[in-house]
Amino acid sequence: MDFLIISSAKTGNHCLRKRFKLVKTTFYEETGEKHLKHYKTSYRWKSSQTQLTCHCGKNNRFKISRFIQENNQNSTAIMKILVLLLLTTSLAALAMTQQCREVTRQVMVCDDDASIRGGKGDKGDVGSNGKAGPPGIKGSKGDLGGSGEKGDQGESCALGSFETEMRNRMNRLETILTQPTSCLTSLDFGQQTLRSGLEVFCDGGWTVFQRRFDGSQDFQQNWNSYKLGFGDLSGEFWLGLENIYQLTKQRGCKLRVDLWSYDGDHVFAQYSDFSLEGEEDKYRLHVRGYSGTAGDSLTPSGTTDINDNSRFSAYDQDFDHWSGSNCAIDQAGHLGGWWFNTCGHSRLNAQWGPSRGAWSGIVWNSWKGSGETLKQTTMKLRCD
Repeated sequence: MDFLIISSAKTGNHCLRKRFKLVKTTFYEETGEKHLKHYKTSYRWKSSQTQLTCHCGKNNRFKISRFIQENNQNSTAIMKILVLLLLTTSLAALAMTQQCREVTRQVMVCDDDASIRGGKGDKGDVGSNGKAGPPGIKGSKGDLGGSGEKGDQGESCALGSFETEMRNRMNRLETILTQPTSCLTSLDFGQQTLRSGLEVFCDGGWTVFQRRFDGSQDFQQNWNSYKLGFGDLSGEFWLGLENIYQLTKQRGCKLRVDLWSYDGDHVFAQYSDFSLEGEEDKYRLHVRGYSGTAGDSLTPSGTTDINDNSRFSAYDQDFDHWSGSNCAIDQAGHLGGWWFNTCGHSRLNAQWGPSRGAWSGIVWNSWKGSGETLKQTTMKLRCD
């Protein structure tokens, strides 16, 4: 007699590993079938085979079929056997359990014609992570923490910083307001910073814009240098055409020229009206109203070669009226930048040094003539 387990279970759990309890027996006359029912087990016979079904859950079921080799066995005998099992309930349950245990040792075949089930396989690879679940419920508020360590001392309050800044600004403003607007309000001698920020050299109310005495500064400069200024205020220097224009554009200014010879003689020439035009008119000179001891070499009478109303020229910017060439470089040596007409009767920015011939150096023709050069010159302005 052979025993087979035919499985229709979807899960693969084996119901015969559990113990079962016989509950009830029902006999169906109409179908010729007899059921022996218990909690998860029923017996069924049909034709020439006896079938045992073990229920393990809603969709998990195993069928145990015992095939009887004698196919012609009388079904009535089988019925008697089942009735006997019903009468001996406890023995039947025990026998059923023993039978299930015995059957589990037989060959196991799935009812979907699958292959014979083997032993337990190796553990498979870990599957990929599933989708993140919904966020959890916000937890309750934690206990109040302890006090932290004392921090470093902070900076001063904004009001203190503001007051300091305002105090600094007031100090700067006071410094500016105490600065002179010109040398006229200073009356000091030496270097001064005007309220405009311009560094100047003051001489008793006069603003010095040209000074020469030892030849340490080369006055053979280009247009841009004459425009912006060059030299050292403590030595020889040229303040710059643009600065002179800014100082005299308000008009009402005077010009004073002081001259010294190599013999130590000193003279001066003063003009009551002095001003310059802007760069667009090449810093054209306006000068008139001579007085002094040096003679008038800027607006001499009896000649058209005067400096008044002349534009400024340098060696790289020629605006004079001399047809021969540029007065700044070609007449008897380097004459420097000046308000040349047809080279004129004065040239105070020419090359410094003893005379090398007529018109060869610093000349003020109305005093020493064209053949004697001067050692020291100062040009300064004052605006009332």
